[in-house]
Amino acid sequence: MENHVNSSPVDSNSRLEIFLITYNREVELAQTLAMCFAEGSPIRDIPFTILNNKSTDRTAEIVESYCKRFPSIRHVVHSRNIGGNANIVRAYELATRDYVWVICDDDTFDFSAWSEVEAAMRVGADAILVANYLKPRQNVAQLLAQMTFVPATIYKTALISDTIFVNMAHNIANLFPHLALACDVINHNRKIQILDDWVVQMKPNPDSSYLRALDDDVSPVIKNMFWALGFSNSLHLIQDPTLQRKIRNELWFNEEFPCRVGSLCKTIFRHFQGNRKCIGDVFSAYGAIQTFVIGCLVWNREMFRRIRSRLGLRGSDIRGWFVKLEGTH
Repeated sequence: MENHVNSSPVDSNSRLEIFLITYNREVELAQTLAMCFAEGSPIRDIPFTILNNKSTDRTAEIVESYCKRFPSIRHVVHSRNIGGNANIVRAYELATRDYVWVICDDDTFDFSAWSEVEAAMRVGADAILVANYLKPRQNVAQLLAQMTFVPATIYKTALISDTIFVNMAHNIANLFPHLALACDVINHNRKIQILDDWVVQMKPNPDSSYLRALDDDVSPVIKNMFWALGFSNSLHLIQDPTLQRKIRNELWFNEEFPCRVGSLCKTIFRHFQGNRKCIGDVFSAYGAIQTFVIGCLVWNREMFRRIRSRLGLRGSDIRGWFVKLEGTH
C-alpha cells in the first residue's frame, strides 16, 4: 500500500462521480448537503447522484431544492425501499466515470486535503483511502476494517467487474457489500493511496440500522447480523486463508470483535448450522480464546454434545486443543 503522495492539479470534475445513499434522514441529509455544496467546496461541481431509498420524510423536498441550485445533482428515487446495503450496490452499479465515491447522509466532511485526492487520481491509484479514524497504515486488518466504512474509499470504477458486482450482491446480507471491492484490491495487491489527513469521518448515529422501515418478516439472518459476524463472513472474499486468519487475529483494536465471540458463535449456530467452514474459521481465528469458549460450553453437556456433533469433532480434537493451550503458558 502507498502512503502520502504529492499534490498536483487534476480535473476531478471530469474523472470522479459521487453517489450519496439516503433514507429518512432529513436533518442529517441537509447538514451533509450543506457541507458538500458550501462555497469553496471542491466537489460542488462534480456529478453528484442522490439515491433516495423511497424516503417518507422531507428528503425529496430538500434534495429538489438543491437540484434547482446545482445542475451537477441528480435525484433518483427508488420505486421501493431496497434496503441500505442494496442501495450501496446500486451506487456502484451506476458508476461510469474513472473514479466513484459512495458517501452516506450522516457523516462529517472536511475538504482541506482534497488536493491529495486529486494527486492520487493523477498517479492512477486503484483505491484512495480518505478516512483514517482507525490505523489503516498499521496492517491489513486495520486497513480492511477501515474500508468497512462506506465513504472511506474512493475506487477506480474499472475494478468493478461482473464478478465483483455479483460478490457485492451476495454480501449484502453480511452488511458490507463494498468489501467485495476492497478485498479484490487486497487480493491483487492493487495500488492504494492513504491520505495523511481525513476527508470524511464517521459521525455516531444511534439510528444507523440498515433495516429501517422493514417489517418483522425480514430474514432472521439479516435481522441478527452484526459487525463482527458480517466482517468475519466477508473475509471469505480474501483468497489467501493465511491472510484471513491474520486479519482476524490482528483486530485487537475493536473490543466488540473479541469480546462478542460468544454472541458470534451463538448466531452462527442458530442461523448457519450447515456452514461448518464458517464456524471452523471463527474458532481457528482466535487461538487460545477458542479453547476458552469451548471450555465454557463443556459446562452444558447437552449443548456441548450438539455443537460437537454439528462440527464433526471428536473427543481427541478437543483434548488436543487443551494440550495446545497448556503449551502456550
